[in-house]
Amino acid sequence: MQLRFVDYCPLYFTELREQPVPSHREGKFVLLRNAATRYAVFSPRQLSTYHANIVERFLWGHGIPGQYNAKHDVFTFDAPDWHVEGGAHWERDDDKGVLRLYGGSNAYGGLDLAPLATELRDIPDLRDVKIVVDGRA
Repeated sequence: MQLRFVDYCPLYFTELREQPVPSHREGKFVLLRNAATRYAVFSPRQLSTYHANIVERFLWGHGIPGQYNAKHDVFTFDAPDWHVEGGAHWERDDDKGVLRLYGGSNAYGGLDLAPLATELRDIPDLRDVKIVVDGRA
């Protein structure tokens, strides 16, 4: 199954804040899938307080509505072809050429980050970045 990388940093920094994407940034990400494709969706922390915000934004872009729970930290939707596999945190330092993946999502569960890091290394936008999991290459 194909993995696609979605980065909301240009949306937040360039389009909404009208400034360059900083060389050091951090945030959360979720891994979603449908029948044919998996999506690693990264968002800066300033744009997404919860992993649920990323799920909502991504699915909204695919025309899939849903709703938040009372605490506003889980976004549920009725689209049988779509599934949230889990989430985690990320930190990227372009000056050092490093992307670090760590932690998990309280709402959607964690992920096995080592195999995901291996898959991400094949993404054209990340080929020149060293991807580490919890500080390990």
